[in-house]
Amino acid sequence: MRIGLDFRPALHGRGGIGAYVRALVTAHAAAFPGDALALYGHRLRARARRRDPGPLPPTARLHERRLPITAVEALGRRD
Repeated sequence: MRIGLDFRPALHGRGGIGAYVRALVTAHAAAFPGDALALYGHRLRARARRRDPGPLPPTARLHERRLPITAVEALGRRD
C-alpha cells in the first residue's frame, strides 16, 4: 500500500508534533514493511529553514517541493 503523510512538523521541530510524526513513520515502517511511505514536506519559500529529519526507514521517501503562492492563498481561504 502507498501512504502519504504530511511530514512538515518533523522538518521544522524536534519536539511535540514533530517528534510524534517521526515516531509514527518509524513505527509504521516497522509494523508494515511492505508499505511505501511518501512523506511530504513542502516549503513556502525557496530557502525555508528546516531541520534534518534524521534517518528515514528504507520504505519512506521525502518529497520536498516549494508551493506556488496561489496554492498558499487557496490554503488560507475559509469558505
